[in-house]
Amino acid sequence: MNDQVDRPSRMRSRAHPEAQLQRAVVAYLRLALPADAVMTAIGHGGGGRVRGAILKGMGLTPGWPALQFLWRSKFYSIELKSPKGLLGPKQYKVSLAIEHAGGFYGVVRQIDDAQKLLAEWGIPTRAKVTCDRRHPDRARV
Repeated sequence: MNDQVDRPSRMRSRAHPEAQLQRAVVAYLRLALPADAVMTAIGHGGGGRVRGAILKGMGLTPGWPALQFLWRSKFYSIELKSPKGLLGPKQYKVSLAIEHAGGFYGVVRQIDDAQKLLAEWGIPTRAKVTCDRRHPDRARV
């Protein structure tokens, strides 16, 4: 029997903190970004070496950030990391390449980081995150 199936959903989400964070940040961005912004996410995690080779063969650049959006002819990208997660060498190289090409690159570790990043980039928002500092995992948009 697969123990992953038998675990309560709360325990499964802890096994993939970046996926849980990505869902929360995507929900926030859909509400907060200006109406004329377009956003997408690239699901390039999981699946092991075979899936990685397939995605690379299809043109995925190793280290490419999980979220991207365009707004007023500018490219913005967000990499999601767990609270203690660090950028890998390929991610760091991609971050420099994006910025060198004139794009914006940021790292988000919790949902209110996304709000701060948009403010830093000068992007007006249509929604705000409220977060109880005692329970940051219970942020509300």
